[in-house]
Amino acid sequence: MNALSVGASTGLSVYRGTVSGLADDSSSYAQRVARYDQYQYWYDNTMFDSINTFMTTQRANLKLYRHIRGIYNPVHRLVKLEVAKTYGGGIDWSGDLRGGAIPIDSGNTNLTEAIKTLLKWSNFGTEKGPYVHQGAKIGDSFLKIVDDVGRKRVRMEVLSPYKVRDVRFNEVGDIKWIAIQYYKTDDEGKDYIFREEIDTNEFRYWEEYKLSDFDFGSKRSPDVTNPNPYGFVPVRHVPHIKESGSRFGRPSFNGSLGKIVQLNDIAAPVHDAVRLSVNPLYVLKGSTMPDNTDDATRARDEMKVISISKDSDLTALSPTLDIIAGLAAMDKLIGEIERDMPQLSLQRIRESGGDASGVSIENSYSDASDLLVEIQGSYDEGLTRALQMAISVGAFRGYDQFKMFDAIKSYERGELDFYIKERPVFSDRLPQERRIQLLNESANLPTLPIVARELGLSEEDIAIIEASKSKSAADAMRGLAEGAFGGMDDDETDDEPTETP
Repeated sequence: MNALSVGASTGLSVYRGTVSGLADDSSSYAQRVARYDQYQYWYDNTMFDSINTFMTTQRANLKLYRHIRGIYNPVHRLVKLEVAKTYGGGIDWSGDLRGGAIPIDSGNTNLTEAIKTLLKWSNFGTEKGPYVHQGAKIGDSFLKIVDDVGRKRVRMEVLSPYKVRDVRFNEVGDIKWIAIQYYKTDDEGKDYIFREEIDTNEFRYWEEYKLSDFDFGSKRSPDVTNPNPYGFVPVRHVPHIKESGSRFGRPSFNGSLGKIVQLNDIAAPVHDAVRLSVNPLYVLKGSTMPDNTDDATRARDEMKVISISKDSDLTALSPTLDIIAGLAAMDKLIGEIERDMPQLSLQRIRESGGDASGVSIENSYSDASDLLVEIQGSYDEGLTRALQMAISVGAFRGYDQFKMFDAIKSYERGELDFYIKERPVFSDRLPQERRIQLLNESANLPTLPIVARELGLSEEDIAIIEASKSKSAADAMRGLAEGAFGGMDDDETDDEPTETP
């Protein structure tokens, strides 16, 4: 129903291809949704399908190859990579949140426990993926704070950007007004439009069963109005890539879409030419192909044949396209696209093999690492502010898990200050074999703890290794003494040397 309403709202202009929406940030809701749809097509690799009328228009305008299709499309794997490198892995539930996918540094046990409670109530072990995924895919992500008064809980909800009808920001990017609108279903199974507007003073709600009147929120008084007791709008917007002068975000691949189109415009005919070389079209002169009643044989041995009634001859039509030149042009475009999005070059680490450390890899791919760290920072900032808002809501309501905080004063006093630690893009852990080798080579006892800590071993493990090394060293000295002096009695020590014969 939401998709149908978006289609109706967008109107014929989008379907006629007159609204691109991919670059204009002064866009209406309809244009923004059209842009989201186009990004979704790229993610699904359906941008050249017949259902995508916008790309059909572009195909005609740009005079693209009639059979163009998504042969090379890095969008899906780029989005997956950015999600994995932002909050990959599990949350450190058993510890103090200092490790894991979202490593928290608060310096305050009460604050850490409150954050852990919020992450659990929000099912963020699962929702952290969609939180980043929707931004990486279509450019915008939203977190909404939900105050569940009945259950005395507060949680964060990943809000679909499609539901955000409009939004206004203050000078530092905080939301000062937002309209959220989508379809809901009542107890009788009837669909209706639900609209919620929030500013720093009020919550306003509408319900409407006239599905054609999608903009009713601005046409009549709200059905319900409630004061906003928090003093802020409990929604946080996170743009994936924030461009100057833009209200909304863009995905990392936005600026490279034109090049990807041109690449597939070359790739499609090259692939077709290769296929024609393997399974060519034949011209049969002066005869016709014999009929074969065995359907299975016909299907297995089917040939593309044009019959010409003159001078019996069977000739294969070879493609005239220079396949080598086409492949060279494709390689250049692929290189250009990967320079635009250096994150894509990280796949070459797997292809090259080797056992290079994380430090050496990061030095070689610093541009990709810097971009991924910047993306981490955007989502960390959004999540931090959302958690602080949620704690303030819980404190205002006096929920047990947040009673130690004051809704306003705690924030002003800095009691809610914390940060999410930067995660390494590249792991610097050496293979286990190499780690064991380094430990065995560290026979010098003063050096051993340093090497062991660098390899990530616990203090308990280091103590065991040191004890083992000390025993080995003592045994070695005893063996040396026995060889040189004939051994020592059990009651003799190094302080009381024995007489030699």
